[in-house]
Amino acid sequence: MIGKVLYGLFLMILIVMLFLVWILFYQSYLSEDIPFQVLNNQELPIVSNIPGQEDYPQGMMFYENLRFRQKIISYSIDATCTEKRTNDAISAFEILDNATSLNFVEKENGEIFVSCSQDVPQIDERHFIAGEGGPTNIVNASNFNVILNGTILLYEDNDCQNPIVAIHEILHVLGFRHSSNKDSIMYPVSNCKQQITPELIERIDQLYSYPTLPDLTITRVEAVKKGFLLDFTVTVMNAGLDEAKNSTLVVYNGDKKIFDYDIGNLEFGVGKVISTKNIKIFGNNESLNFIVDKDNLISEITKKNNIQILVLKE
Repeated sequence: MIGKVLYGLFLMILIVMLFLVWILFYQSYLSEDIPFQVLNNQELPIVSNIPGQEDYPQGMMFYENLRFRQKIISYSIDATCTEKRTNDAISAFEILDNATSLNFVEKENGEIFVSCSQDVPQIDERHFIAGEGGPTNIVNASNFNVILNGTILLYEDNDCQNPIVAIHEILHVLGFRHSSNKDSIMYPVSNCKQQITPELIERIDQLYSYPTLPDLTITRVEAVKKGFLLDFTVTVMNAGLDEAKNSTLVVYNGDKKIFDYDIGNLEFGVGKVISTKNIKIFGNNESLNFIVDKDNLISEITKKNNIQILVLKE
């Protein structure tokens, strides 16, 4: 009786060992690398075409989707500025405040610095993008190019009733190029009759219609299956305008969760590369779902780019 039990046990062990050897042999020699391909495309914020943008031969703005993080933008004025130039700057900010959805507030060490140096500036693309004003620090956050700081230089008095020069330079700081329309305040040669043309206001209001929130997105993902094992590399980026706290990534093979990862906090414009090998997958493994913030714990600009679906290449 004992002999039969031992014999049966031996057969079971032998069968298990043969099965494991077969899996190892298949995994090592018979299986081939089968890549996955992206099934869906990410949706990015799009600023639509507007009437009047044809007046900007090089494009309306220095970079696509260029803006400050928030609608409330602070500024400070150099103490060496004369009373007239100080008043011109304050008046220019107030005019743009009233004409657009932006809100300009004066504070120490503001995001925009108004200088009144008597020296004509030496233009340097590392510091000034155009004219005597422009963004001085820009973060490429993928969906947005985010302006952190800007500088304008009022080195000549304005002879017009309206602060034409100051408004022109502030609009440079906001990212606008020169216009070919002589009636536009963004024409490179100023005259007192120039106006803030409608396309400037419309483009500002479009750009700042997006709230100051994070926007987690999967910018790159590659996956390869070999037999029962899966390797993948995925890049998760905060393409929004604010920090994303307690970010997470989960991966599903069909309905089964096969991987989860605590990304942590991601500043805007920052990404993290996650790579892993030899994840076991069985059964229905035709598709993979990569999802960030699956439980919707983070308020974002959009949730449409939180998932990336991959399918096996045929």
